[in-house]
Amino acid sequence: MGDKIHVVERFCRNMLSSYPGAVKAIGVQLENKASDSDAWPGWCELPMSYVYSALTIEAVDSDDAIRLIGKIGLEKIAELTAAFIWMRYRVVYRFDNDFSEVLMEQPFEGDIPGEALNTMPFPCVYVEKETILGGELSTGFFAWVDWDTREAKRKLQFLFLLRSGDTFLHTLPIVGSLDDSLKALHDSCVSLSQTKIARKLDAEITAAAKMHLSPDITTVAGCLNHLLYLCSEEPDIPDIDRFKQRRTHDRSGIPKRTASLEVGTRIGSIFRKAKQGNYASASEMNSGHRSQSVPHIRRAHWHHYWTGPKKGERILVLKWLSPILVNADDCAEFASVVHKAVK
Repeated sequence: MGDKIHVVERFCRNMLSSYPGAVKAIGVQLENKASDSDAWPGWCELPMSYVYSALTIEAVDSDDAIRLIGKIGLEKIAELTAAFIWMRYRVVYRFDNDFSEVLMEQPFEGDIPGEALNTMPFPCVYVEKETILGGELSTGFFAWVDWDTREAKRKLQFLFLLRSGDTFLHTLPIVGSLDDSLKALHDSCVSLSQTKIARKLDAEITAAAKMHLSPDITTVAGCLNHLLYLCSEEPDIPDIDRFKQRRTHDRSGIPKRTASLEVGTRIGSIFRKAKQGNYASASEMNSGHRSQSVPHIRRAHWHHYWTGPKKGERILVLKWLSPILVNADDCAEFASVVHKAVK
């Protein structure tokens, strides 16, 4: 990237500089957390509720705090939370386009436990991914697991950065499996992004407008597939240990520069080669339009299992099983990642 500032870094710097008092207050809260480990769960870097408190430090009383937050906008809580956490690690994940396409199209099926998110590489990640949201183009999204102190629940936050400079938030309440969580999101009628858009509409919202406000579950599921891949065992990413060793940090341990990590480069090249062959898709095979004997591709899916002692701490291992080439005897070069099915 040279000396060019990445768009996500520029966004974060602008957010932090816009609220210096709140940033200072957040720093104090994190120092207090070091001496009070029970303030919030250790896996959560910074709850959004504490950022809310930091934003109200200049309020005179509770009513004034409500007016202040109303003036700032509730979405700013998410934006400042993401900016503060991300700037402590400053890593951008850039997925191979063909690989990203597979992840977006992959149906989200199964009963993957919410514990799969425990292995996120950083407390807040940023994924470069162009996505259409509400007619606007997003250049990527932040993702982090938040702790709702009022409800005592975990929530996965997706904060999309739009080309317009605005943001769009989807909150995924983690209830049971991640499939259950997606269903809960679908049923939920409240999100910060909805609140923001609703303010721009007339007082009487039409039925069509309400449908427009509902979360795009397909998009969220595709982005969740991207995040889970980063949490999976042995993802196609450059050596992370070497990456960490080569980074330079300031005196407080914060990386000096934003780093980009390429994801799925090897797998993406395999998919591009596969596209050159005469392979049918899973949908074509299921519809009966192609013979079962022709070379075809079975879609990707997730696999997980628990490891560790039965009476001790157990760890969830998540694996992404790539699309499988079937009846493709002439494709030995794919064997390292895409396996031929046993007849």
